[in-house]
Amino acid sequence: MAPSATGPYPVRDGAALEETSDRIDAINVMKAALKSKAAASRQEKHTQTNNDLEKDLSRFREYLDTDAAVKSTYAEQHTKQTVAYNERARARFYGETRAEMSIWAAMEKLNTFIDESDPDTSLSQIEHLLQSAEAMRRAGEPRWMQLTGLIHDLGKLLFFYGAEGQWDVVGDTFPVGCAFSSKIVYPDTFAANPDLHDPRYSSRLGMYEEGCGLDKVMLSWGHDEYLYLVVRDQSTLPEEALAMIRYHSFYPWHSEGEYTWLMDEKDHRMLEAVQRFNPYDLYSKSDEVPSVEELKPYYLDLIKEFFPNDIIRCAGRLEGAARPTREGPSPNRGIEGLPPGSGRRGARHAACRALGAMESHKQPPVHSPTDRTIPGPPLEAKQNRVAPAVRGRDEM
Repeated sequence: MAPSATGPYPVRDGAALEETSDRIDAINVMKAALKSKAAASRQEKHTQTNNDLEKDLSRFREYLDTDAAVKSTYAEQHTKQTVAYNERARARFYGETRAEMSIWAAMEKLNTFIDESDPDTSLSQIEHLLQSAEAMRRAGEPRWMQLTGLIHDLGKLLFFYGAEGQWDVVGDTFPVGCAFSSKIVYPDTFAANPDLHDPRYSSRLGMYEEGCGLDKVMLSWGHDEYLYLVVRDQSTLPEEALAMIRYHSFYPWHSEGEYTWLMDEKDHRMLEAVQRFNPYDLYSKSDEVPSVEELKPYYLDLIKEFFPNDIIRCAGRLEGAARPTREGPSPNRGIEGLPPGSGRRGARHAACRALGAMESHKQPPVHSPTDRTIPGPPLEAKQNRVAPAVRGRDEM
């Protein structure tokens, strides 16, 4: 189905959305490289290393200043992502009927929307999704995590079903209803956000309580939150998978150490899971083209394992609906090392070139099973969890 066939929703430029998304990812790749080099600089305490780091920081700031398109998207996002807007977005999610489809059909739809508007694209969206999933599969990650890698960007369908623009679909996420962290990218662009000047929402805790838990925190609306709400009650994916979906763009938290005062005990386990997931998200794309037809049966089987119903509702839910349950243990393995990766083409390659002589943008190192770079207990799949009821009109 072509982008024009979305009923009452406006025609969207899928290629432009994907370009913005890639450029946002490029910034996060660069930030990760800078953090790695800064850590090495602190450890080595070499004058030359410190000088190189300062040069790299200068290049990074210059890159941020010159990427007008991304900065414009963030300026709009940071102005409009208010508590009031987020309440409206969630009310719209629960109140509107959009579509029912299978997971694979949703992947094909995203494929059509984005790739038909960009005939020069080198890889289809399904191929990109399969690259992430296959990187996890090669690394021996559990089956539920492979599936999470496959579907984690499906929320971008929101762009074609009622989003107001790119600003409420892509970009780093952050809490609304409390003070905006200075570690959020382009922090100066919050100046026009009315919540910044509202005493209810501008303090450190704002409308939250210390240690309330991120489940009770309203994150800025976008494709992560959208997919999280879709999947949460229609799959048997464990809590760690849901956290990977919901928080993988929450860079101020999982990469900068912000908002820890809102965390509860569960969130510390979820942080470990998200930090394991993100290198796959940033570094798994490569020039190797996966065979969709060869891999499709394997992933259809994965989908069937964790989505009991072939058809999912892409918006809305029944009052008091409980998550499906699955019998038997969930395959799993402990946390160790970082996944292999090979960088990303296009915008991410350009970002890496902007860093000149930096070495850290290359693929992450492969560690031995005994090198636990992310501390804490193994990922644990939660079974038979019943989600709390959410009030709202519905639906499908």
